[in-house]
Amino acid sequence: MLAAIQKSGTSALACTPVAISTRLIIRRNEPAAVRLRHHGVRWRTPTDGLNRAYEESRTARSPPCSLLAPGFGYCRLLPMNPWISKAVILVGTLTLLAIRAPHGRRSRSVKVAKSHKTPLETGLLVLAWVGFFVPLIWLASPVLSFAEYPLTLGPLIAGVMCFVVSLWLFYRSHADLGTNWSITLEVREQHRLITQGVYYRIRHPMYSALILYSLGQALVIPNWVAGPANLVAFAILFTLRVHAEEQMMSDTFGDEYATYAARTKRLVPGVW
Repeated sequence: MLAAIQKSGTSALACTPVAISTRLIIRRNEPAAVRLRHHGVRWRTPTDGLNRAYEESRTARSPPCSLLAPGFGYCRLLPMNPWISKAVILVGTLTLLAIRAPHGRRSRSVKVAKSHKTPLETGLLVLAWVGFFVPLIWLASPVLSFAEYPLTLGPLIAGVMCFVVSLWLFYRSHADLGTNWSITLEVREQHRLITQGVYYRIRHPMYSALILYSLGQALVIPNWVAGPANLVAFAILFTLRVHAEEQMMSDTFGDEYATYAARTKRLVPGVW
């Protein structure tokens, strides 16, 4: 067979037999390639890889998926420009700050009646600020580029949806709380227990909003460090703070808070 290949002018190293039939009849004056094809021989040539790469790139340029369902088919696998992610993060961060700023100013205008701030609480606040700034460092600097991976459409769309829901819930939480809010564990003068609005079914809707927002960051940011940084930091803060916060509320409002806690969930209505 090798002699037949060499006679046709094709090097033996240029073709790799893949499957050979049990019978091989050599016909005179017939090209080697034709002889091999007649007897069930398939071979790979150096151009096969290039042809396959071309076909894949052509398919990638025209992915078989609908704009109505962009998360399916090849679309969710196609890499996208990471600046899209950076634009989404910038808009989300500015919106978050714009929602909180006026409520923060109003709440600081009311005197603190009792503070429950501890060294642990201070450390948790520092951790939360670190988690908040890491995505901004990724946004403005290449220092975290070693941990980047391709941005794809599916996680981007899921992350944007998390942002939309979380920012709405964040706004409603602040609007319903009014001045009965503090960035740390404090009870303000004339503090009231809020049980209406988004607080009707869950006790910590602002935590729910921030956890969902952090999850959106983890999906949108194509970086193994900056993406989950805020989610990890906030999960630690919530885990170590929530019991102390609920104890503070129980000490302040007594049976009223106990009744409220008995009929509500912490983060997800009807679940937990």
